[in-house]
Amino acid sequence: MEITVRQAKSQDASPMLQLYNRFTQQFVGSTSRTIKPFRTMLRKKDNINFVASDSQNQIIGYIHAHLEKRLNRGEFREIVIDPKHDVELVAQRLVERVNAAFMERKVSSITAGSLRNPVYEKVFPKLGFIESESVD
Repeated sequence: MEITVRQAKSQDASPMLQLYNRFTQQFVGSTSRTIKPFRTMLRKKDNINFVASDSQNQIIGYIHAHLEKRLNRGEFREIVIDPKHDVELVAQRLVERVNAAFMERKVSSITAGSLRNPVYEKVFPKLGFIESESVD
């Protein structure tokens, strides 16, 4: 399977929302989110956002991370993958791109966390993340 990862653009907001809705219906249940948070997420300079596309150039996953400058910390905030695709492979590619961005910015620590997101549970331990209690 061919996967292309690129930085998310403002025009990706709508397909990202559609993907989010499919993902949450599969794993969480019905949720309500509008396009506005996606537009805001893609606009903020301290956010790091990438999308993964398949060979037909359809968005099949995205990752949202944040650079917390005050603490010099990189934070994985959200990762959403179309359940019809290889979740672990797509997630790994997205996480690698964000990790590279964090390293470029020389963050002193990286955190990842999510409630009820099976992607986190599958992927992050394989990438060397360990489960711990929040220190905030």
